[in-house]
Amino acid sequence: GGSALPGRYSVQVSSLAQGQPLTSATYGGTSSVVGTGTLSIQLGTWTGSPGTFAPGSAAAVQVAIGAGQATLAGIRDEINAANAGVTASIVTDASGSRLALRSSSTGAAQGFRIEVTDDDADDTDAAGLSGLAYDPQAGITRMTRAQAAGNAQATVNGISVSSATNELSGVVDGLSLTLSRTTASPGELTVA
Repeated sequence: GGSALPGRYSVQVSSLAQGQPLTSATYGGTSSVVGTGTLSIQLGTWTGSPGTFAPGSAAAVQVAIGAGQATLAGIRDEINAANAGVTASIVTDASGSRLALRSSSTGAAQGFRIEVTDDDADDTDAAGLSGLAYDPQAGITRMTRAQAAGNAQATVNGISVSSATNELSGVVDGLSLTLSRTTASPGELTVA
């Protein structure tokens, strides 16, 4: 920006901001019937392993799955229509189709858990809709998490900075940095 002053900055990036992905078990295809009931999707922050969950300020979003939406594709569409802070897609390979969920935004506070009320009367087994439950704090991990949601972590001139996105704005007056990769050693940035 126009207010940036000439200077030299040492920048090192230890991690990029990321969302939380979850993947279901394999189903036969997008039209495979999963089950009916309600998914409760809550955004928040996971700490530790397997994890303690601190809910965010927004209420959990209830996603009702009726008989007409009970397929893998139908569940994907209902989750996406609910605007719960999570984006759903289906990934298919030689072994079958999986429901893949990902935080819609990056940052540590964009982790999420999924609690299930399953119409088959058992909310804890892997059958029916409860196969999509994810709440390690309660000992339920029917879906697989590949990575935790996290903030970007960097140092600018030796000062630690953190951001929920990969954009560092306001760290240095008039300068915005877009982080694209981690670095093994500091890089030099010159404003002239």
